[in-house]
Formats: sequence, structure tokens, C-alpha cells
Amino acid sequence: MGKSTNILFELIDIWAKQNQFYSVLGSVKSVSGRTCVVSPADGSSDIEDVSLEADFEDSESKGFFITPSVGSNVVVTFKNKDYGFLSSWTTIDSIVAKQGEWVFNDGSNNGLIKITELTEKLNNLVSEINSLKDIFNSHIHTTTATIGATAVPGVIAPTTTTGSGVSNFSKDDYENENVKH
Repeated sequence: MGKSTNILFELIDIWAKQNQFYSVLGSVKSVSGRTCVVSPADGSSDIEDVSLEADFEDSESKGFFITPSVGSNVVVTFKNKDYGFLSSWTTIDSIVAKQGEWVFNDGSNNGLIKITELTEKLNNLVSEINSLKDIFNSHIHTTTATIGATAVPGVIAPTTTTGSGVSNFSKDDYENENVKH
């Protein structure tokens, strides 16, 4: 092969690197918004503005992106020399999804609860139970008792309970903050 053939192969290699997908292994140096900075494993210069999602057209998420943990290992895939996105990761801090329906495992546990609404309904029930307890504990029966030759009006002591009121619910007692919807 001549010298011109080697130059041609070098030009093809340069063109391919600029116009085809290829990947670089590295670790996350920092994360900001929907981009991160990655330090390549081969020691070359940091890769800036790596997108956390493979959306080539729009900076607004259309559905799904993952925020990797700083220091975690990742794969940056390049569409061209100017655009790289995370295509793989070892450790993540969060997943953001703007999809209509998500099914985990087989979906047999049905939908996730709306924790604020559930807590409100439970606390309304607590208020109702405490009101019923107050009514029960303060209710007085009027009676006429026969003591001696004639009936004497009087009252029967109210029924009382020694239990305390039912306590309110707090979503902090049962909320899993790692899964939000």
C-alpha cells in the first residue's frame, strides 16, 4: 500500500469518528441539571456537557432520564463529535420519568397511593372516631328509679373509658421517599 492509501484510511477514520456512534468509558466528575462532566478512563480530557438522556433534538425531557452518582462508572456514547449522552451507568441517584403508565414487577399490587390524600382521609377518620368517643363518654341517661314508696327522678352516671384519643397519622410514618409520582 502506498502513502496515499494510508492517508485515505486516516481520513476515513477521522470521518467515521465524527459521524458515527462510538463510546467512551469513564467516571462522572460532576452533575448539573440534565448534563454531566465525565473523566475518560483512558486519561484524556474531561468530556463536558454529556446529556443524561438520548434526546438529540430537544433539551426538555420527553420522558425518561437517569442522574448518575458522582464517581460512578459510565459509558458516554457519541452521535457525533459534538454530542455525547450517557448510555450506561453503574450507580444512579435518581430516575425521572414522565410517562403515562409504569408497571413494576407484574403490577399485582395495583397503583401507588396518593399519600397526601390518603393521610387526609385517615386523619378525617381519626377526627370522627374521637368525636364519637367524646359523645359516648359524655352521654347521660335520665331515669326514674323507685327507691322507697315513690319514684325519684335521677341520672345514671355516664359511661366512661380510660383510653386516650386516637392519634393522627403522619405520612412520614409510611411514606417511601425513594419512589415518587
